[in-house]
Amino acid sequence: MYQLEIDNAIRLKRSGDYQGANQIYSSLDKVCPNDPDIIMSWAKIFVCLGEYDTAINKYQIASRLFRSTGRSDWMVCESQITGIKNRFNEPEMFKDWVVAVSGNSISRKEINLKGRKRIISWFRKKY
Repeated sequence: MYQLEIDNAIRLKRSGDYQGANQIYSSLDKVCPNDPDIIMSWAKIFVCLGEYDTAINKYQIASRLFRSTGRSDWMVCESQITGIKNRFNEPEMFKDWVVAVSGNSISRKEINLKGRKRIISWFRKKY
C-alpha cells in the first residue's frame, strides 16, 4: 500500500540520510500505526542514528504486533534487541550488524557503542 514511501525511506537510509528516512517512517506510522513491518524498518533507522534505546523500543512494539498476528518475524525483532543489548560484550559483531543494517552507508569507525543520546547528554553536562 505504501511501498513507494518505504522504498524511498530505504533508499535514503542506504545513502546515509537517516533523518530523511526517519521522517518518512514517522509519517507512515501516523497513517499505519500498528504495521509491524514499518515499525521494524523504522527501528533500523534508529540503529543507524545511534539511538539504541529508541530502536529497542520500536523492535519491542514490532515484536508484540508480529506475535499478535501469528507471524514468526517477532523472533527477528527479539534477536535484534538482544544484539543491541549485548553490543558491549560483542562489539565487533555489533559493528558488522550496524554496517549491514545501514546498507553499508555507515563504516565501522563511525559506530559508537554508547549511542548518540549518551554522548550528547554527556557533552551538555560537561559544557
